[in-house]
Amino acid sequence: MRVYLPGPRGGVLIEDTGYFLEILPHVKFAGVFDVHSYPPGSPNKPDLNLRMMPIDIVGCLGVVRVQRLTYLIVATLPVTSIGMEDVDVEVVRDCLFVCLDGPMHPPDVRDHAHPCYDLHQILTDGSIMYSKMQDLSSHLLSRIRVQQQRDAACFPTPRTDDAGATTAAHRLSEGTFEFVWNDYILAPLLQLRDTLDEKHKAEFNARSFILRVVQGFFGAAEVELPSGKVMLSVTSRREWGRAGTRFEKRGIDKYGYVANFAETETILRTADKIISFVQVRGSVPEKDHWTGHLKLSIAQPVQVVSLRPFMLHMHDLVRMYSAVHAFSLLSNAKDASLAAEGDLNDCYEALCTLGQRQDDILAKASTFERFDVSKRIMLSSGVAGMPKAIGKDVEPVLDRFGATVADIDSETGKYELQSEQQGVFRVNCRDCLDRSNLGEYSISAAALNKELSALGLPTLEQSDELNRVHRKLFSAFIRDGVVTPNQTIENLEAGRERHMQAALHDRQKNRATEVLTGQYENEEPTPVFNWVRPTTLTLDTISSWLPQAPAGLLGALPVVHAEAPTTPALTPTDSDSFSLPAHSP
Repeated sequence: MRVYLPGPRGGVLIEDTGYFLEILPHVKFAGVFDVHSYPPGSPNKPDLNLRMMPIDIVGCLGVVRVQRLTYLIVATLPVTSIGMEDVDVEVVRDCLFVCLDGPMHPPDVRDHAHPCYDLHQILTDGSIMYSKMQDLSSHLLSRIRVQQQRDAACFPTPRTDDAGATTAAHRLSEGTFEFVWNDYILAPLLQLRDTLDEKHKAEFNARSFILRVVQGFFGAAEVELPSGKVMLSVTSRREWGRAGTRFEKRGIDKYGYVANFAETETILRTADKIISFVQVRGSVPEKDHWTGHLKLSIAQPVQVVSLRPFMLHMHDLVRMYSAVHAFSLLSNAKDASLAAEGDLNDCYEALCTLGQRQDDILAKASTFERFDVSKRIMLSSGVAGMPKAIGKDVEPVLDRFGATVADIDSETGKYELQSEQQGVFRVNCRDCLDRSNLGEYSISAAALNKELSALGLPTLEQSDELNRVHRKLFSAFIRDGVVTPNQTIENLEAGRERHMQAALHDRQKNRATEVLTGQYENEEPTPVFNWVRPTTLTLDTISSWLPQAPAGLLGALPVVHAEAPTTPALTPTDSDSFSLPAHSP
């Protein structure tokens, strides 16, 4: 895949396996762009000349408008591949910001003077990943359901009265909405694609003009056991709904999105089976404000300010995972240094109790547990003994929730679902840092031991190599609780770096994250892309857009003001602006 700078008529030209897109600024309207399409087999081709500079890229990440200039963001080579059998994940290491409505911006994007400098830092910090082989934004159970829907589409069953079935299938095939990190900035390209008929849309989708990414971590390794080879992988996906820097964003917003929310999936794969265990983490789902590390102000009255968003959040978890066990690692102490944590924990439990009293679904599908890990460490042999202590404590809930287990068809490689995970642990401490990391590692180890025993394989305690790989995968993005002198020094250094980051860079990085995910309150209008050649548009699409479009703008979309961080399918209205709803339907 290549991008050509400048295009034959200015603007930019993108090509992927014989399919060209030429993007030109509209002659009259700022932020509006004409797109010429040259699919394979098209009688017309763009004019390529020696003055154009071709750059190899891997895909388009989206379009953003900053300081009244519009930038197309493309991921460039090289990328870091984390490849194994049937798993091919690549990490974005660099990206190009192509200015679409004027000459290339003079400063390089790595220069602090460039308006997209902080955006570039976020997209190239090693946490942005994609896969062209599988949906990296979805856990195994979700991917199996998509596979089942596609199989059903090939062998149709009698039509039902479920009006939402088609929409749900389409959403799943586009990835898990909450974890597609660049969903907001992809909106102009998605809306452009959705005006195509099915034939041209299929050709468009076969390319990387739309490259969905997640933010988080992926690691995988193979282990040789006496019974054969197994693969172990860990994936962490961060939700973008209330994304931001850790010390700038805490708590919950009015839509039910919480800060620092992430889904962590541990997968064990043998020659004929695949097993997935999922857990989540996030800030305490209530509205508060911290001053420094000790002073906490909780918005009052809690039942008025925090209960409704709390219930939205818990309902989302029940919808996605069937049931939720809130596992709070906050301190219960009431002394001076930890009193704020005790108050926060009391508030969390009170919200859970109120929610269960007022809602039958939460009464049946949610539970709350305190586990004061700080106190347990002081009363026991230290941090090293915590994984076993946590594993023993959560064993009854693990037995109830289980894991997702599927057989692997030896001929087709498809998954045949045998059992589904029936609930999820929601782990938290104050800042979703070391204690949450320890909690997730411990729960993953306990769940993995159960599944290994069920398969007749050695457990983590019985296989040094399997235990080493599991610990290594988790310690790549968490602290695993095994404290050595070197790790003590690393922890001190990491703490110092966190506070330096918070003091010097967090505010700019937080703003850039909000721009990237559509949360910035002063967001500039979303760019509009229009096909110049209407031959690829359906009649229904043309008739639906023409009455609302300004003169000369076929298919123009209304300006989007991102009051809430989602970008579902858009429908034009009589006005030229609207606010996005809080949650996708």
